[in-house]
Amino acid sequence: MKDLDNLHKLIDKEKHLFEKGDVEEKIEKINSDNFTDFLKKNQLKPTHQRFVLAELLFDGKNKHFTAEDLYEKVKLKKNKISLATIYNTLHSFVEKKLLKQVSIKDGKTIFCTNMNSHYHFFNSVTGQLTDIPKNKIKLKTVPTAPDGMKIDSINVVINLTKKN
Repeated sequence: MKDLDNLHKLIDKEKHLFEKGDVEEKIEKINSDNFTDFLKKNQLKPTHQRFVLAELLFDGKNKHFTAEDLYEKVKLKKNKISLATIYNTLHSFVEKKLLKQVSIKDGKTIFCTNMNSHYHFFNSVTGQLTDIPKNKIKLKTVPTAPDGMKIDSINVVINLTKKN
Protein backbone atom coordinates (compact mmCIF):
# COMPACT_ATOMS: atom_id res chain seq x y z
CA MET A 1 0.00 0.00 0.00
CA LYS A 2 2.92 2.32 0.77
CA ASP A 3 4.28 1.79 -2.77
CA LEU A 4 0.92 2.75 -4.23
CA ASP A 5 0.82 5.90 -2.09
CA ASN A 6 4.33 6.79 -3.29
CA LEU A 7 3.23 6.25 -6.88
CA HIS A 8 0.25 8.56 -6.40
CA LYS A 9 2.58 11.19 -4.89
CA LEU A 10 4.89 10.85 -7.91
CA ILE A 11 1.95 11.24 -10.26
CA ASP A 12 0.72 14.33 -8.42
CA LYS A 13 4.23 15.80 -8.29
CA GLU A 14 4.94 15.15 -11.98
CA LYS A 15 1.39 15.73 -13.25
CA HIS A 16 2.44 18.74 -15.31
CA LEU A 17 4.75 16.54 -17.40
CA PHE A 18 1.98 14.21 -18.43
CA GLU A 19 -0.55 16.93 -19.17
CA LYS A 20 1.86 18.69 -21.53
CA GLY A 21 2.92 15.50 -23.32
CA ASP A 22 6.57 15.72 -22.28
CA VAL A 23 7.48 12.75 -24.49
CA GLU A 24 6.27 14.58 -27.59
CA GLU A 25 8.60 14.38 -30.55
CA LYS A 26 7.74 15.21 -34.12
CA ILE A 27 6.87 12.17 -36.17
CA GLU A 28 6.83 12.00 -39.94
CA LYS A 29 3.66 13.53 -41.35
CA ILE A 30 2.14 11.41 -44.12
CA ASN A 31 0.43 13.00 -47.10
CA SER A 32 -0.19 12.15 -50.75
CA ASP A 33 3.29 13.46 -51.69
CA ASN A 34 5.32 11.15 -49.45
CA PHE A 35 2.95 8.21 -48.85
CA THR A 36 4.34 5.89 -51.55
CA ASP A 37 7.93 6.53 -50.47
CA PHE A 38 6.94 6.00 -46.82
CA LEU A 39 5.43 2.58 -47.58
CA LYS A 40 8.20 1.50 -49.97
CA LYS A 41 10.80 2.45 -47.35
CA ASN A 42 8.94 0.16 -44.94
CA GLN A 43 8.40 -2.60 -47.53
CA LEU A 44 4.61 -2.28 -47.56
CA LYS A 45 2.43 -2.25 -50.66
CA PRO A 46 0.68 1.10 -51.25
CA THR A 47 -3.12 0.73 -51.06
CA HIS A 48 -5.94 3.23 -50.68
CA GLN A 49 -6.80 1.80 -47.24
CA ARG A 50 -3.22 2.14 -46.01
CA PHE A 51 -3.11 5.70 -47.29
CA VAL A 52 -6.29 6.67 -45.40
CA LEU A 53 -5.04 5.04 -42.18
CA ALA A 54 -1.48 6.36 -42.47
CA GLU A 55 -2.79 9.88 -43.04
CA LEU A 56 -4.90 9.64 -39.85
CA LEU A 57 -2.14 8.06 -37.76
CA PHE A 58 0.97 9.85 -38.94
CA ASP A 59 -0.18 13.46 -38.85
CA GLY A 60 2.90 14.67 -37.00
CA LYS A 61 1.40 14.18 -33.51
CA ASN A 62 1.80 11.31 -31.05
CA LYS A 63 -1.39 9.53 -30.12
CA HIS A 64 -2.86 6.46 -28.38
CA PHE A 65 -5.87 4.65 -29.86
CA THR A 66 -7.58 1.31 -30.28
CA ALA A 67 -8.48 -0.25 -33.61
CA GLU A 68 -12.10 0.59 -32.80
CA ASP A 69 -11.20 4.26 -32.21
CA LEU A 70 -9.55 4.37 -35.62
CA TYR A 71 -12.54 2.61 -37.22
CA GLU A 72 -14.85 5.34 -35.87
CA LYS A 73 -12.57 8.09 -37.25
CA VAL A 74 -12.53 6.37 -40.64
CA LYS A 75 -16.34 6.22 -40.67
CA LEU A 76 -16.57 9.92 -39.77
CA LYS A 77 -14.42 10.72 -42.80
CA LYS A 78 -16.90 8.73 -44.95
CA ASN A 79 -14.30 6.09 -45.86
CA LYS A 80 -15.30 2.44 -46.04
CA ILE A 81 -12.60 0.32 -44.45
CA SER A 82 -13.54 -2.80 -42.52
CA LEU A 83 -12.46 -3.27 -38.92
CA ALA A 84 -10.57 -6.41 -40.04
CA THR A 85 -8.56 -4.37 -42.57
CA ILE A 86 -7.80 -1.80 -39.87
CA TYR A 87 -6.55 -4.54 -37.52
CA ASN A 88 -4.43 -6.09 -40.30
CA THR A 89 -2.94 -2.72 -41.24
CA LEU A 90 -2.18 -1.81 -37.62
CA HIS A 91 -0.46 -5.15 -37.08
CA SER A 92 1.57 -4.62 -40.28
CA PHE A 93 2.63 -1.21 -38.96
CA VAL A 94 3.59 -2.77 -35.61
CA GLU A 95 5.60 -5.49 -37.38
CA LYS A 96 7.48 -2.80 -39.34
CA LYS A 97 8.05 -0.86 -36.09
CA LEU A 98 5.97 2.11 -37.21
CA LEU A 99 3.62 1.72 -34.22
CA LYS A 100 3.88 0.28 -30.73
CA GLN A 101 1.28 -2.16 -29.48
CA VAL A 102 0.55 -1.89 -25.76
CA SER A 103 -1.36 -4.73 -24.12
CA ILE A 104 -3.19 -3.72 -20.98
CA LYS A 105 -5.72 -5.16 -18.54
CA ASP A 106 -8.37 -7.56 -19.78
CA GLY A 107 -6.58 -8.20 -23.07
CA LYS A 108 -7.26 -4.70 -24.41
CA THR A 109 -4.76 -3.44 -26.97
CA ILE A 110 -3.89 0.22 -27.44
CA PHE A 111 -1.60 1.41 -30.22
CA CYS A 112 0.94 4.20 -29.77
CA THR A 113 2.52 6.31 -32.52
CA ASN A 114 5.37 7.47 -30.27
CA MET A 115 8.29 5.23 -31.25
CA ASN A 116 10.73 6.82 -28.80
CA SER A 117 11.65 4.74 -25.77
CA HIS A 118 9.06 5.50 -23.09
CA TYR A 119 6.57 3.91 -20.69
CA HIS A 120 2.86 4.34 -19.93
CA PHE A 121 0.26 5.02 -17.30
CA PHE A 122 -3.07 3.27 -17.94
CA ASN A 123 -6.09 4.88 -16.27
CA SER A 124 -8.58 2.05 -15.73
CA VAL A 125 -11.35 4.57 -14.97
CA THR A 126 -11.08 6.53 -18.24
CA GLY A 127 -9.39 3.88 -20.40
CA GLN A 128 -6.70 6.42 -21.34
CA LEU A 129 -3.04 5.62 -21.90
CA THR A 130 -0.56 8.40 -21.06
CA ASP A 131 3.14 8.54 -21.92
CA ILE A 132 5.75 8.52 -19.17
CA PRO A 133 9.18 9.81 -20.23
CA LYS A 134 11.84 7.08 -20.09
CA ASN A 135 13.95 9.08 -17.63
CA LYS A 136 11.09 9.03 -15.06
CA ILE A 137 11.48 5.28 -14.45
CA LYS A 138 14.81 3.78 -13.45
CA LEU A 139 15.38 0.08 -14.10
CA LYS A 140 18.35 -1.08 -12.04
CA THR A 141 18.70 -4.56 -13.50
CA VAL A 142 17.26 -6.47 -16.41
CA PRO A 143 17.41 -10.26 -16.57
CA THR A 144 19.50 -11.95 -19.25
CA ALA A 145 17.45 -13.15 -22.19
CA PRO A 146 17.06 -16.94 -22.60
CA ASP A 147 19.51 -18.73 -24.91
CA GLY A 148 18.98 -17.85 -28.54
CA MET A 149 16.93 -14.76 -27.69
CA LYS A 150 17.61 -11.05 -27.26
CA ILE A 151 15.62 -8.35 -25.52
CA ASP A 152 13.80 -6.36 -28.20
CA SER A 153 12.08 -3.87 -25.93
CA ILE A 154 10.88 -3.34 -22.38
CA ASN A 155 7.29 -2.28 -21.83
CA VAL A 156 6.16 -0.85 -18.51
CA VAL A 157 2.50 -0.03 -17.96
CA ILE A 158 1.51 1.37 -14.59
CA ASN A 159 -2.19 0.72 -14.03
CA LEU A 160 -4.04 3.49 -12.21
CA THR A 161 -7.37 3.57 -10.42
CA LYS A 162 -9.23 6.20 -8.42
CA LYS A 163 -8.16 6.92 -4.85
CA ASN A 164 -10.76 5.87 -2.28
